[in-house]
Amino acid sequence: MAFNWIDFRSGLLEKRFLLPVSFRYKVEFVRIEPDPGQLLQLRNFLIQCVVGSIRDREDCPLYTLQHQAIPASSGKTEDGDEGAVLFAVALGTPVYDFGLLLTQTGLHIVKNRSSLQDLILTVPIFEDICQRLFPVRTPAADNKKDRPLSLLDCLGMAGLGLVHRVIFRFEQRLRLGTHITEQRDARNTELLGKLIKAELPHATNHADREAPIASIQPEDFKRGDVTLSFTKQIAGRPRGVWIAYEGPYNVTQQDVDLTFQYRCGEGDAPMIEDDIRDWDNPFKAFYRDTILNRFMPNLLFDIHVEPRI
Repeated sequence: MAFNWIDFRSGLLEKRFLLPVSFRYKVEFVRIEPDPGQLLQLRNFLIQCVVGSIRDREDCPLYTLQHQAIPASSGKTEDGDEGAVLFAVALGTPVYDFGLLLTQTGLHIVKNRSSLQDLILTVPIFEDICQRLFPVRTPAADNKKDRPLSLLDCLGMAGLGLVHRVIFRFEQRLRLGTHITEQRDARNTELLGKLIKAELPHATNHADREAPIASIQPEDFKRGDVTLSFTKQIAGRPRGVWIAYEGPYNVTQQDVDLTFQYRCGEGDAPMIEDDIRDWDNPFKAFYRDTILNRFMPNLLFDIHVEPRI
C-alpha cells in the first residue's frame, strides 16, 4: 500500500497525539571539500531531483521553489552539524513546504512545525527525492556508462562506504494541561521519575537508594532533562533509538520538548543501503507504532496535552 494519510491515521490509536511535529532526515557522510566544478554538479543534481519529484503535482507549483548557494563560512545547522552549509533548496507551497540542505558532512531534508497530517502527505515527495538521489543499482548496471546518476557519484564516493549513518528525527513541543483523573495541573518535572525508571526495583532495595536525589532533600525541582539511547529490533533489524526529554523552568513549569531519533549505522545497528530509501519503517513501525501508540500514552497517560508554539 502506498504511503498515505488515511493508512497512517487508521493505525493511530489516540487522537490527542495528532500534534504538530518538526522533522529532519539526515544522511551523514565523510567530510567533503568540493571544488567549484564539483559543487556546481551537486547543485544541478539536487535541483533536478527535487524538481522531478514535484513537477507532476498540480498543488505543488514549481514557481515556489527557491535555491541558494551559501558561503562555506556559514555556521552549524539546527541539529549541530559541524559541516558548513553549501547549498539549500526550499519549497514554499502550503502543506508540502520543506527544505533540503547540503552540508560538508551530510544531506538534510527538513520540515519544521508541521501538522502531522501535512508531514505524512509530504512523505511521498521525500521518498521520491531519495529514490532519485540514491537510485537502486543492479550489479549489471554498475558496469554500464548509462547507469543512473547518484548523489554519491557527485560527491566522488564509490558506493556507500563513506556514508556512515542515516537519522530520522521527530521533535514535539508540548504544553502539559491538567491530570484527567485528578483535575490538577501537571508539571514537567514529575514525568522524569517515570521516564528514567528503566529497571524494576529488587525487593531488597532501600527506598533512598532507588531515588538518590531524594537524599539531597531538595526544596523544589526547577528543571529536568534526560537523554536515553538504546538499541531496539524494528522490522527484524536492530536500530538505534534516542529519546530526549527537556522540561525547562518557567512560570508554568508545564512545557516539554520531546525528540525521538531512529538511527541506522551506529553501534549494534549497522546500516545497509536500503536504510537510505526506507521511509515506511521509520514513520510507521517506529514513530507511529512505537512512539505515538506506546511511549506517549504511557508517559502522558492521564494528562491533557496541547501543542506549544
